[in-house]
Amino acid sequence: MEDGKHVVTRDDDKVFEKTFVPDRSFWERNREAIKLSTFICFIIGAFVFALCLLTALSEGSVVLAWIFGIALVLFLCVVGVLYENTAIEVPKGHVLVYPKGRNIRVLRSGKLRGFYTMVSFVPIKSLDFTIERLGEEALLFDDIKEVEAEITNKVRVKDDGCSVVEVAKCIRPKLVEDSDSRRNLQELVETYIVSAVRTVCARNSLDEVLKDKELLARMEREVVNKVNEDVDHMGILIEAVGITILRQVQTEKNRGLRAAHADAPIA
Repeated sequence: MEDGKHVVTRDDDKVFEKTFVPDRSFWERNREAIKLSTFICFIIGAFVFALCLLTALSEGSVVLAWIFGIALVLFLCVVGVLYENTAIEVPKGHVLVYPKGRNIRVLRSGKLRGFYTMVSFVPIKSLDFTIERLGEEALLFDDIKEVEAEITNKVRVKDDGCSVVEVAKCIRPKLVEDSDSRRNLQELVETYIVSAVRTVCARNSLDEVLKDKELLARMEREVVNKVNEDVDHMGILIEAVGITILRQVQTEKNRGLRAAHADAPIA
């Protein structure tokens, strides 16, 4: 792994000039095709114009030489503009991870020029999102009581180069025109968070949780610790998890559990 010449940080937004917008322009949709076409045209065009220029000079035609010379300069300018428009700009709040030779480089700001078909945008700012557990997805507690709840989360990528590269691998590097990285990161950790919340709820009684706010806070800390253990190798850090109980419900899928619990003898 190679960090390149840029240092990966989370809090320096001034180096970014443009907000990342998933909507793709013509240049973004056809970036690699334009790059390849530009490269081929450059080689062929430069050769043809140079050959014509040398032919004109060898025949002593100064006017024709000037015409071909000016045409060659204009051709190179057009090729340069096309090539510049296909450069990949690092979006705000992201770093760009791309392969170069046998190394993987991390670019924090500026533009990436060259032929790269597999590029990942990795979000480096904290990601806040909410998971809703409603209806049949309600949380089940130890006393077989169910609640609908909202789980608020704050997640970020660790700010070292190795972690950024690991996240890039986990969110599946894609062609540059398909890079909704924040959604990919959320999907990556959402399963771990839901699993940890369900496990913690299943070990506690709803009545006790409603009576003791400190118990709920301990449950949230337990979820954070559990998920961080699970995603540590991915370079991701769970900063906070909050569980908000909305209402108590009774779902159809747990009817049998409720009946068995009601019929169980009291110890």
